[in-house]
Amino acid sequence: MATVNRNKLAHTRVYLAGNLQYINPSEAVSWREDVKSFCKMLNIICMSPIERVFSNFPVESPNLQAELKGKIKRGNLSQVHRKMKEIRRRDLSMIDHSNFVIIVLDTARPTYGTVEELVVAEKSNKPVFIVVKPNLKHIPLWLLGMFKPNCFYRSLSHVKDALLSLDSGESKLDKKHWKIFDKKYIPMKP
Repeated sequence: MATVNRNKLAHTRVYLAGNLQYINPSEAVSWREDVKSFCKMLNIICMSPIERVFSNFPVESPNLQAELKGKIKRGNLSQVHRKMKEIRRRDLSMIDHSNFVIIVLDTARPTYGTVEELVVAEKSNKPVFIVVKPNLKHIPLWLLGMFKPNCFYRSLSHVKDALLSLDSGESKLDKKHWKIFDKKYIPMKP
């Protein structure tokens, strides 16, 4: 009997993308916390726009968003531009540094940053797991032109099942999308 090679996703990085500006902050936090707990079991490193990942870039907190919205109302567009340019650069860097991306897309609310993150992930051939809210009947047509149907999921539990299958070796990590570092390139803990 063949042995199953587990922990194929250990030490990989995932970026958790999704609506922020037009969503209740607790919604933005809760699904990310749920995924982080799950990924911790698999030794997957989670990166999120609402947490400090890079020490030299700001965190996109609800307080910062409120501050920026106030500046827009007062006509201080240049200040908002400078700050959002930093945030945009930081978020796209997390896509660059990730092995794969999980996206929760609420199609009822506008989300321009998430759309750009999807484009960057697709151009980089990153594996993407897209949860469409409220359900799969609301998949934007354009995204179906960008991503194969197997990239779309009904819920985060379906994404978790897919990741467990990949981690255990039950499902194959295709070389076109998955780039997994050899063990000698995995950073040691300080």
